[in-house]
Amino acid sequence: MQKAALCPSTYTFVSALQACEDMSLGKLGMEIHANVLKSNHHLDLYVANALLVMYTRCGKVGEALKIFDAMDERDNISWNSMLSGFVQNVFYNEALHFCHEMQDAGQKPDQGSVVSLLAASARLGNILYGMEIHAYAVKNGLESDLQVGNTLIDFYGKCSRINYIDSVFCRIPNKDVISWTTVIAGHAQNNSHLRAVELFREAQMERMDVDAMMIGSVLRACIGLEHISLLKELHSYIVKKGLSDLVLYNTILDAYGACGNVDYAFHIFKLIEFKDIVSWTSMMNCYVHNGLANEALHLFLSLKEVGVETDFVALMSALSAASSLSALRKGKEIHGDKEFLQIVHRKGCPRSDFKLLYSIVRIL
Repeated sequence: MQKAALCPSTYTFVSALQACEDMSLGKLGMEIHANVLKSNHHLDLYVANALLVMYTRCGKVGEALKIFDAMDERDNISWNSMLSGFVQNVFYNEALHFCHEMQDAGQKPDQGSVVSLLAASARLGNILYGMEIHAYAVKNGLESDLQVGNTLIDFYGKCSRINYIDSVFCRIPNKDVISWTTVIAGHAQNNSHLRAVELFREAQMERMDVDAMMIGSVLRACIGLEHISLLKELHSYIVKKGLSDLVLYNTILDAYGACGNVDYAFHIFKLIEFKDIVSWTSMMNCYVHNGLANEALHLFLSLKEVGVETDFVALMSALSAASSLSALRKGKEIHGDKEFLQIVHRKGCPRSDFKLLYSIVRIL
């Protein structure tokens, strides 16, 4: 088009910028922005909005903010693009502050604004602000919106308000698979395991399409309840549906270990073709949890052979196994291991990781 000396229109620029809404295409997006500045479209509302979305999705929030501040005219898309851009790039406090600017400018938050603000409140654990947004949604007839309802369930789940989870869920008129998955996850994450299983049964009765995320949440409930029969049922369903998600298989492995079925756990471990450090650590934890410390240590020593990098969780499992065996020499060997020292130096030892320190103290 440029070679043919044709002048790009607003539609052309918007379409080209929408194609660049990916981190890997950020440089191309900036080149298109340069062409916009050379043309007479740099003040066009639609082009400016497309630039906002492009820059925020490419992680360049500062550039997006410069464009937003330079805009003579802004609509609800402009405000929501900037608001969701803050949330997508983990600027949660900035998103809440931006909402006040939005209201001061006379812009009324809509469905998109409410979803972004609830997501920011959930990540911050800001229950009061989130409940204010919930009240606003009710007042303005937005609570029954499917996306708002699903985001509210997620918000209350992350803030550990189980009663509110069910209340919001019941008021959603046309629930989708995301609604069911989110409410089950909310209960499973907050140790309301029995309720999570009940909701899963209800979802099956409603003939919902059970996906990997939903199964993952129910597996966590199985771990909490040590519900071996449901675990085997879910395992059969996963095999039947051909779901081969690594995270899912790692969770099944964890669940069998927690339920005391080491043989099944090891069978799953062997089935995982491309094991990550979580797979290895889950199997080690399974052995430690079920009193098989020798097997856990043997597995830990196999890590170097397969070239998988050790992390703190794997080291903690190995040290726990060594301490339970009173394996002084092996424990000191792990503690003095060059790789162990490199991990501590590189990542530091988190204050919360008292179990690791306790295991070292028990050995030394």
